[in-house]
Amino acid sequence: MAITFESIRDPYGLGAAGNALGGAFMQKSMMGLQKKQETEERQLKGTALQAAIEEASKPNASFEDKIGAFQKYAATTGDTQSVSPIINQLMKESSRQGESQAALDFLRSQGVNIPEMGSGQQLPPASFLSSFTETLKPTYEPESEKIEAKRTADVADRIVSDYEAAESSKNRLIGMLAAAKSGQLPTPAMVSSLNAVNIPIGVLSNPLAEGYDKASNDYIKDVGKYFPGTIRVAEIEAYLKSIPTLLNSDAGKEVVIENNQILNDQKEANYQAYIDILKENKGKKPRNLDVEILEKTREKRKETTEKIRQNFEKAIGMTKFPTQKVAKGTKITPNIALKYIGRANGDRTEAEKLAREDGYEF
Repeated sequence: MAITFESIRDPYGLGAAGNALGGAFMQKSMMGLQKKQETEERQLKGTALQAAIEEASKPNASFEDKIGAFQKYAATTGDTQSVSPIINQLMKESSRQGESQAALDFLRSQGVNIPEMGSGQQLPPASFLSSFTETLKPTYEPESEKIEAKRTADVADRIVSDYEAAESSKNRLIGMLAAAKSGQLPTPAMVSSLNAVNIPIGVLSNPLAEGYDKASNDYIKDVGKYFPGTIRVAEIEAYLKSIPTLLNSDAGKEVVIENNQILNDQKEANYQAYIDILKENKGKKPRNLDVEILEKTREKRKETTEKIRQNFEKAIGMTKFPTQKVAKGTKITPNIALKYIGRANGDRTEAEKLAREDGYEF
C-alpha cells in the first residue's frame, strides 16, 4: 500500500472509522426525529378532524356550519384529501333534502295533508313523496281533456323544434348571403352543366362555391328539426324549394335567403312568447297555449308579413327588369339604367346603389 501523509497521521484508520460511525448515529437520530414529527402531525390531524366531526354533528348545526367545520380543518392542516369525500356527501345530502322540502311545500300548497316533521327528523326522499300526488289526480278525466292536452303538447313541440331549426340555420344564412352578394359564385348554367355529367363543384377550384354548396346540403341534414316524426312527400318537396342553392341566380339566392331569415325571426319570437307564457304559468302549459302565443306575437306577425311582401315585390322587380353583374367600372347605358330604376320601383338612389353593386359606373 502506498504511504500517504494521512496514513502516517492515522496509521490504523481510526479517524475515518469514527467519522463514519458518527454520521450513522446522526442519520439514525434524524430519522427518529422525523418519525416523531410525523407521529405528532398525525395525532394533531386526528384531533382536529375529531373536533370538526363533533362540530358538524351538533343537533342544531346547519348545512353551512357542517361545511364550515370541515373547511376550517382543511385550511388549518392542509389535509383536503381526508375531508373532500365528507364535504361531497354533505352537499349531496343537502341537495336531496332541498328536493324533498320543495316537494313537501308543493304538495301542501295543493291541499295535501302531510304532517309536519319533528325537530331533527330527516325528510323522506322526494321519490317517496310522489305517492301523495295520486290524491291530486281527478277520478275522471274526460276524453276531450286528453285530446286538448295532446294538442297543447304538440304545439309546444313544434315551437321548440322551429326554434332549434332557426338557431341552426342563422349563421349559415349570413354566410350564404355574403357569398351570393360577392359575385364570385359560378353561374347557374355552369352548375347545371356540371350536375348533368356528375362532375363535382370542386373542379372549379372555387372555395366560396364549395362552402355555399355545403351550406345548402346541410339544410337537408337538418330536415328532422323542421319535420319531427313522419315526413310527408309534399312537405319535403316544399322544404327543398326553400333552400337557396347554386342553381339559383345570385339575386334569387338573396331573395330566398332573406325570406328564410325573416321566417327565422318569427320562429324566435314564437319561442320567446312560449317561454314568457311558461314563466307566467309557473312552468305549466296552458290549454290555450297556441292562442296565447298568437296574441303575444300579433305585432311581430304583422311585421313579418310586411317584410315578406316587400321581398316578393323585389323578386317581381328582378324578374320584370332583369340585370346582371358586369366587370367593375363598366359604364352604364340609359337602357340599363331604366332597368335598375324599374327594379327599385322608381327610387333613383336605390337604383344607383344596385347598379354600382353590380359593377356599373356613372
